Amino acid sequence: MHVEQLIKDVFGTLSRTMSIGFAACVVAAAALATFSGSPIAGATTVHATVAPVRFVGTIVEINSSSSLTVDEKSRLLLVKTDDMTHIKLGTKSVKLSALKPGDTVVVAGQQETRFVSATSVAAESGMGLVSYSGILSKIVSSSSFTINLGTLHELVKTDDMTHIKLGTKFVKVASLKVGDHLGVAGHQEAGFVLATNVVIHM
Repeated sequence: MHVEQLIKDVFGTLSRTMSIGFAACVVAAAALATFSGSPIAGATTVHATVAPVRFVGTIVEINSSSSLTVDEKSRLLLVKTDDMTHIKLGTKSVKLSALKPGDTVVVAGQQETRFVSATSVAAESGMGLVSYSGILSKIVSSSSFTINLGTLHELVKTDDMTHIKLGTKFVKVASLKVGDHLGVAGHQEAGFVLATNVVIHM
């Protein structure tokens, strides 16, 4: 009887040990699946934004007091604005409600997942006049230069009709220097602005 009881005790211990080991394996496998699968509840998901964007398009619809839909080369883009967005109609600062479907706009901002968060929206007025204010970043030639508009760069070209003023004096592009704060008004062309006026802010 003692031998039979001893055998039963040994097999009982082995059975309990194997059960515990199997349970531990199941728990480990479940934990591994959790970490390699769906995000943990409560964890913050970070959505990365794309590089800054800038494009010219036509307003299709004013959706609300802070958003509009723009047709850019047959792509419909949702553009959102906020209190920090600079909105211009020609040379005037305006509210989004001053713009209308059919207006041509130059939009600059950040590309988010499903929309563009605009830093500026410049609408053409009359003969397509737009205006910018930025820092001169490079003298490209005797008649052209680039300015920084936040994180974007705008190529500006001049001709014999362009007025460049330093204080009360009219000067040439050669008188400009990198770092100058400029105000530029002109016509938006494909890839550049043809300036009618350039003012060097002192």
